[in-house]
Amino acid sequence: MRPGHVIPYKGWHDLFVTIFLGGGGDAAQSEILDRYFAAALAPGPVVYVPTALAQSPHFEKAEAWFRATYAPFGITDVVVWESLDGKNLGDVSGVAAVYLGGGDTYYLLSELRRTGLLA
Repeated sequence: MRPGHVIPYKGWHDLFVTIFLGGGGDAAQSEILDRYFAAALAPGPVVYVPTALAQSPHFEKAEAWFRATYAPFGITDVVVWESLDGKNLGDVSGVAAVYLGGGDTYYLLSELRRTGLLA
């Protein structure tokens, strides 16, 4: 799959979404994907969800990392969801993107299910 490939998804307001998947590596290795991600965004805030790091010592630095990584690409309107409690799909209406940060994928899935964001 090439970067920026559009995958149709019926659901959240029948929107078409673009999914970027990355993992591992360092800043230099992910720069190309970061550039594609930034270039694909419509105007609006990016919701950063570092939930998968919630049980890690890296959680406290997650927001600073995200802002430092994406500010050079023009992504400065960032909303951080430190918790999924009280969130619903309507909360992402009008945002440019939802960025699910890496970490413990099983914990992230558990939290998405617990809060009803993922059935």
